[in-house]
Amino acid sequence: MTGLQKFAKKVGWGHLILSTGLFSGFAPVASGTFGTLVSIPLYVGLMKLGAFLPAGWMQWMPYAAISLVLFLLGCQGANRIEDASQEKDPGIIVIDEIVGYLITMAFLPLRWQWIIAGFFVFRFFDVLKPYPIRSLDENPNLKGFGVMIDDALAGVYSNLALQVAKFLIERFA
Repeated sequence: MTGLQKFAKKVGWGHLILSTGLFSGFAPVASGTFGTLVSIPLYVGLMKLGAFLPAGWMQWMPYAAISLVLFLLGCQGANRIEDASQEKDPGIIVIDEIVGYLITMAFLPLRWQWIIAGFFVFRFFDVLKPYPIRSLDENPNLKGFGVMIDDALAGVYSNLALQVAKFLIERFA
């Protein structure tokens, strides 16, 4: 049995695959960046799914529901991986980046310019970790929730920045 198989037996294959972003978390460098890249096709797919629904807030219901489910599953998977690895927020966990990017892109148009801007703005806030993100990230009592919430908040900050940019572009372009 390989090391990965032993680890998966402790964590569960489903949690391992989901929490590592289809194993992108095992990238030798910048696993968070690779995890964020994995979220782009998911974002596009969710946007295309919403296009089949009536215009307005209903289009965002599957997007919001799937993002919430991924957040909750990410909390559970991060708990399991932290317990199995005996590490706090190991780099292989990238479901937090995936959810953070989905939050970043909520209510933005499906255009490549926004996809790229969202990627860089999210990575900026994810690395910078402005208040109160860093304190949540460093709190050992939050376990898997702490792993997920810091990137979710980075996604909120990123989304707000992009919404302001979108407003200014639409207003003054």
